[in-house]
Amino acid sequence: MRRLAAPVLAVLAVLAGGALWPGAPALAAHTRPVLRPCAGEPIALCGSVRVRWDHRRPALGFTHIAFKLYRHTDHSRPALGTLVALDGGPGGASTRNAAFPVYYAFTSVLRRRDLLLVDQRGTGDSEAIDCPALQQTPAQVLPTRGGRAAVRACARRLGRHANLYGSAVAAEDLDAVRAALGIRRIDLYGVSYGTFLAQAYAVRHPGRLRSLILDSAYPARGMDPWERDNARALRLGLERVCRRDAACRAAHRDPVADVARAAARLRRRPVLGRVKGADGLVRLVRIGAPELAGLGYDAGGFTPPKLYENLAAVSRALLAGNPQPLLQLYADNLAEPDPARNESNGLYAAVTCHDYPLPFDRFAPVRTRRAELARARARLPRDAFAPFSVADWLSAPIEPANYTTCTEWPSPPRSDPPIPPGARFPRVPTLILAGDLDTSTALGTARTLARSFPHVRFVTFRNRGHVLLATPCGQQLVARFVARLDPGHTRCAARQPPLRPAQAAAP
Repeated sequence: MRRLAAPVLAVLAVLAGGALWPGAPALAAHTRPVLRPCAGEPIALCGSVRVRWDHRRPALGFTHIAFKLYRHTDHSRPALGTLVALDGGPGGASTRNAAFPVYYAFTSVLRRRDLLLVDQRGTGDSEAIDCPALQQTPAQVLPTRGGRAAVRACARRLGRHANLYGSAVAAEDLDAVRAALGIRRIDLYGVSYGTFLAQAYAVRHPGRLRSLILDSAYPARGMDPWERDNARALRLGLERVCRRDAACRAAHRDPVADVARAAARLRRRPVLGRVKGADGLVRLVRIGAPELAGLGYDAGGFTPPKLYENLAAVSRALLAGNPQPLLQLYADNLAEPDPARNESNGLYAAVTCHDYPLPFDRFAPVRTRRAELARARARLPRDAFAPFSVADWLSAPIEPANYTTCTEWPSPPRSDPPIPPGARFPRVPTLILAGDLDTSTALGTARTLARSFPHVRFVTFRNRGHVLLATPCGQQLVARFVARLDPGHTRCAARQPPLRPAQAAAP
């Protein structure tokens, strides 16, 4: 039946005028994918599926959705199913960024299951959005006048397609690939933004899910438009890291207060210096309070969360008159912008400005939005982003500040939320993994999300940040869950070793 499914679905699409289900982006009449060995990666097969840009406006034509398929490695027996892995961002290309890391993380799973990676429209080989002014911004979109101009220019570049990149349509694209390949049900793994997209898929196609795994998750419905939980996660993370290390406890009575004092010092007088970064390049680095806030936001952005090991120490060193450790830490975390086909900042803007809750009415005129944003910002409590000021946090190159540039994105022609009003998550076996040091997708918001699922296992990883599949424990739990819809015992998550924070350098 699996071999027959794709051509049968294609014929049905023609008879139905191109649409496979109400509201779906219609497939082209000749959508059975041609699978070829991927260039430079012969163990994988590559292909694409054509879908309409907008099923409500057929005149906009078609785009194509690229995918990469790894066949199960035990060729003596048929596959038990297909695991689909969604990358983060938004803007990350699953077939590029996730391919090798995910493949090796899922080695035991792939013995009996296929792995499917799909590039969301606007990423990778699915016609990646390349807006030069945004792509050259190292930290996505800086919340400045130049950043707003770059967002406007990107929207103009996309023209009529600017609001056709949301998570709702991306979920339908994913299902179009599933249908074209003749796959009946999938195990769906998403990481970071991939969990957001996975939620959109789950409420639209519950019958196509065998299981759902959300790694470093945040809710696709009910987000705080300012993401204040991330600042709270930083405060809790600084306290946890120091409390769990004897040397840090002795050196820092209050690590959060140390960072707050360092921010106040930088607010009065930023530091400047030439420093060689981890990439070997010597840069002139200027650090004010917003740049320190950027380091704080990124503190738990990866696993293991290395910035946590240094943040309090470099703050103490700065207060003692030695800015060099802070300059070095900042330089080590600078990176050259990724190519758009790997990580599209244009797609990041297109999705966040279309999908995320914003502190203004996205359907209002631009001038009205700017006024609403200013009023909403003025209402924020002074300690909303402690240990940083509101101005520090919303001037930093971080996600909550970046959303404010969405005042410049064109209004969508209609409401198209990732989770439709009244929709409920299905009773599908669900596993949610969260790190107690994560500052990108806070533990508290992940717990709130978990309460929305009727059949869920929630696992907290101690001493870990973002992306738990990067840990051997995360790989074990996911593999067991996919194999038997139960992660089994989760003790390894509580046994992740503590971080060893650095001590303040002498002046």
